[in-house]
Amino acid sequence: GYGNITIAAGAAVATATKDLLTVGGGVNIPTGEYRLRDDEGSINEPTIQPGSGSWDPFVQVYYDHQWVPHRWEYFLSAGYVLRTANPLEYDFGNLTLVNAGARFSPNNKVIFSLQLNGQASPHDFFDGQMVASTGMRQVALTPGIMVFASSGFGFYAHVAVPIYQKVNEAQLAPETALAVGITATF
Repeated sequence: GYGNITIAAGAAVATATKDLLTVGGGVNIPTGEYRLRDDEGSINEPTIQPGSGSWDPFVQVYYDHQWVPHRWEYFLSAGYVLRTANPLEYDFGNLTLVNAGARFSPNNKVIFSLQLNGQASPHDFFDGQMVASTGMRQVALTPGIMVFASSGFGFYAHVAVPIYQKVNEAQLAPETALAVGITATF
């Protein structure tokens, strides 16, 4: 099924010829199903549901500096998601995100990137009690590419390869992750 919807807004708080600093925030809205049942009629585990069932506000900060305008740039970003308990009293742990990377554009149609992406979350809680085998810390090395058409539409692909992972107790952890999508500039 479909997951939650995220609404976000941001604003540039400092701009210069080669620098940009933005701050933003938003909320993850619980539109995805979070009470799907298994074959025996019990509600499935919360971590495999398409939605969370909780309203989760977040903040984010982004800084970008162009070494060579429209060719080489680096960026830093940080975000924090305050996860709240859903109506079933399940509370996913708050999420901290930190990213750093560089981008190179040999022309106005292609952008290559290389990033370090860090994330950390503590244990989840259910009905006020800590849930074992939840929460983790991870750093991934993420190469990527974006290709743009003259219409302003583009395609991107990023492959995140974990270079450090520490999970709490025993749980599944990704070996690699692939993010693909379409972007539009107006």
